[in-house]
Amino acid sequence: MRDKERPDPSQYQFTNLHGEVVAKLDGHVNGQQFIIDKCKECCILVLDHTACVNIDDCEKCLIVLGPCKGSVFVRDCANCTIFTISQQFRSRDCSDIDVFIFCSTRPIIESCRLMRFRPLALFYDKLEGLIQSIADQMLKASISPFTNNWSAIHDFTPEKPKNFQICPMCYDTIKNMELVNNIEEVKFNEENSLFPPYFPMGQLQHKAKLLLFEQLPSQSIDDFYRRIIVVQKELISNKARIVATRDVTIRKGDMYAVFESKNAAKYSGRIVSMEVACDEELVKKYTEYEKDGIQVVDDKDFDRYRTSLHRLADIQMNV
Repeated sequence: MRDKERPDPSQYQFTNLHGEVVAKLDGHVNGQQFIIDKCKECCILVLDHTACVNIDDCEKCLIVLGPCKGSVFVRDCANCTIFTISQQFRSRDCSDIDVFIFCSTRPIIESCRLMRFRPLALFYDKLEGLIQSIADQMLKASISPFTNNWSAIHDFTPEKPKNFQICPMCYDTIKNMELVNNIEEVKFNEENSLFPPYFPMGQLQHKAKLLLFEQLPSQSIDDFYRRIIVVQKELISNKARIVATRDVTIRKGDMYAVFESKNAAKYSGRIVSMEVACDEELVKKYTEYEKDGIQVVDDKDFDRYRTSLHRLADIQMNV
């Protein structure tokens, strides 16, 4: 039997480019490692899922990355704008970087300065030649759409003032955005994005409710996530505001210890929690329509369940 043909490394890198617009579309990378090295004033699009991405010695570039199963590692870069979806994000010896990020774990910086982190809004579902959506690619990269620690930055070399800022999503004043002005199929707005805008508790008009989505025995993880994405988009289209989401796996025997409530015994397996502020009738509508696999936590249990779910999510993130 012939050995499987090894990938050609030259097909999985952009190196030594100046002033170019380059792209890899769906199926071009297909879960391989990707390298971006020594590029200047370029627009670089990697719109496929990857194993890991190394970005080194780049300057004045705009870089858009599809879902990365491992780590996006940025080193020795300056004055760049990066859009990224990944399990991990690490940067070292970088300066003046705007990072629009969805990250399953805490983003890490080391020996960096003037780093600005912003929530990600990204859409490229209908790009010519692209047959998979960002959601499909995230599933291939084993990334949950409901665990995002974009703002929980860990700085290995902290200083005063801080080496990083947590900034709003605003794209109007971002450097290098002119590099994608003519690429109509790639969108950077909330209306098209898979990722919802998150609102802090202080900006809510309605009281937040806690929804628990349980993976049914007959559901694949793909179908489970897609069902929640549909509900989330419908809620947002009806003026609901998402506060936070968490994705955890819970063993049935652990339920009482996690929630400190005998009423929680019915929950087990894969659970996605969604804190959402909206009209109560809207929540009632979706819980009645879905019937199985979605529960609304009583107001009296909200704080306890919320705290327990966040704690459990943090533990599972660090395992």
